[in-house]
Order: sequence, then C-alpha cells, then structure tokens
Amino acid sequence: MRKKLGLIVALVVIMATMAVAQEMKVAVIDFAYCMRTSVAGKKATAEIQALSESKNASLKTLQDELKKMETDYTAKEKLLTDAAKREELQKFQVKAAEYEQKVRQAQAELQAKDQELTQKTLKALETVVNAYAREKGYTVVLQAQAVVYVGPTVVNISDDVIKRFDAGK
Repeated sequence: MRKKLGLIVALVVIMATMAVAQEMKVAVIDFAYCMRTSVAGKKATAEIQALSESKNASLKTLQDELKKMETDYTAKEKLLTDAAKREELQKFQVKAAEYEQKVRQAQAELQAKDQELTQKTLKALETVVNAYAREKGYTVVLQAQAVVYVGPTVVNISDDVIKRFDAGK
C-alpha cells in the first residue's frame, strides 16, 4: 500500500512539474549586447572615450615635460656638479611622482564615470526589460551569459528590448 501511495504521489509531482514547465515562458537577454548597441550604451561609451581623450591630453603634457627634463639633463650632465646633478634628479623624481599620481587619479575618475554611466544605463534597461516581460507574459528572463543551454522555446528578447529602450518606452 505504501509503495502504491508513494508511486501515486511521485506521479502527481512529476505531472504537476511538467504542467508548470509547459506553462513557463522563458526568455534570455544579453545585457552586454544591449549596452554595446543601444543608443544610450553608445552615448555612454562615447562620453567615456571623450573623457579618456581629455585625460590623456593633459597627461601627455606632463609626459612631454618629463621627456624634456630627461633630454636636458642628459645634454648638460657632464657640465653639472654633483650637487647640481642631485638637484636635477630630485626635480625629475618629483615631476615623475606627480605624473604617476595624476595617471592613477585619471584612471580612478574614468573607472568611476564608467561605472556610474553603466549602472544608470543598466537600471533604465532593466525597467524596459521588466515592462516588456510583463507585457509579453514571460515567466522568467535570464541573462544570456549565465545560460549554458537554450532550448527552442526560449526566446532572445535583446533586439526587441533595444528597440523599445531606444524609443524611450
């Protein structure tokens, strides 16, 4: 009797699971693709690129100063006294340290700006994904990068979401 009851319970659970699985509507989205191809993603990338170019231009000036100091030192090194050599080397080291500090600061600023723009864009993109999924009746939307296998019933909604995102819906 217990075996029959156990078998009946197992069959009911399996059938219920299959029914739920058949009713589930699953989609995937590639957020990286959306970030690369959406208008907002391209705008964020362009903004980061412009900031990077600006930072590189100001760093180039310092780098050129360092090269000039090195060239000048090499040209007049034989004429300098030991004390003058130490003074010139100290000036060079101070300028090199300033350059390195500005490089680290520029990298930190770029990283912070990139993170800020990425988070802002992803948050807006998530809002569109949620509205789209509700409207289309999707039970689950997974990130495409996290999915190992996608069956024929799973839909990639990336392009549709990008269209809505770019349209501002």
